[in-house]
Amino acid sequence: MAGVTRSGGCDLIGPCPKGRSLFCPPDLAGHPWLTTSEGDRVRMTATRCETQVITVGVDTHQLVHHAAIVDSRLGSVADREFPATSGGFADLVDWMSRYGQVSRVGVESTGSYGAGLTRHLIGAGVEVCEIQCPATSTRRREGKSDVVDAYSAARQAATGNPDRLGMPKLSTGVVESIRLLKVPRDSAVKQRTAAYSQLRDLITTAPTPIREDLLTKTGKQRVARAIGYRPDPARLDDPTQAAKKSLRALATRIRALDIEIRDADKDLTKLTQRVAPTVLAIVPRQERGRDFSV
Repeated sequence: MAGVTRSGGCDLIGPCPKGRSLFCPPDLAGHPWLTTSEGDRVRMTATRCETQVITVGVDTHQLVHHAAIVDSRLGSVADREFPATSGGFADLVDWMSRYGQVSRVGVESTGSYGAGLTRHLIGAGVEVCEIQCPATSTRRREGKSDVVDAYSAARQAATGNPDRLGMPKLSTGVVESIRLLKVPRDSAVKQRTAAYSQLRDLITTAPTPIREDLLTKTGKQRVARAIGYRPDPARLDDPTQAAKKSLRALATRIRALDIEIRDADKDLTKLTQRVAPTVLAIVPRQERGRDFSV
């Protein structure tokens, strides 16, 4: 048998002397992956078939996303890195559609790093699910890399119970507008609380005339009084003048934050009235935007 060959010179036992053929496929043992000119890392045994069902997983980052594809048997098909831009999102959709029918895309951090990609995929009619970071056992066994995380996301999306896979966090519409407006508003509230605390501490240790002038007043009364101070710039070596300047600066900051918070509350009230009017019914009108730090 060792001397028997088929037409074309292919030994039935040994390797094909004239390159690949239907009878003698290339030896894949040492080269399981092929990197294409487009940057894909593709299994050399993978085929691009429009009828095969595939699942995609994406490991998201601020500047780039790494996507991976698995087939219906959870076998690795291909993976590739894309820029986290609108052009990169479009390229990702076009790339994954070449390998078959996309059943689902599992995306990490759909409410943060993956928010833009999630919006693009949903707009393109692709089913998206929120997946969790790889389990500790997976990272211990396979290591930590973008490729590993992307394939883990794909397999989690492919094998997870649809009722248990997370719903993607939508970042569109009025609800997203409310979230965006709340970010600076919440920050302003924290800064105002800190400024009130600093104002109180300065009053506690201020020279006697200033301390007695402000100690018995409420927070808002202290702000109104301190804004009216006129320290002498030429006498800042005097603790009384330095205290006046410091208290006036804090009071001015608090007043500016009051205005910022009040404006944000007006916008948030209008938007909340549109999507959840019952929420406003729970909170009395006189309590909305109330300053609880004084």
